[in-house]
Amino acid sequence: MRVYLDTNACDLFEAVWQEAQLIDDAPEPANNNDARLVAAATAAGMRLFVTGDKRVLG
Repeated sequence: MRVYLDTNACDLFEAVWQEAQLIDDAPEPANNNDARLVAAATAAGMRLFVTGDKRVLG
C-alpha cells in the first residue's frame, strides 16, 4: 500500500481497513493490554506496531 502526503484521512483509514486481517487475541499477560496487543501483532508477523496511545495523548 502506498500513501501520499496529500491523502485524505478518511481515504487513508479506508485503505488501511481494507488491508486489515483478523488475528487471534494473545491471552498473556492478562494484566497488560498493551503487551497483549504487541504479542498478538508479533504472532501475526507485524514489523511495526505502535502502542501506548494514552501516554502520548495525555
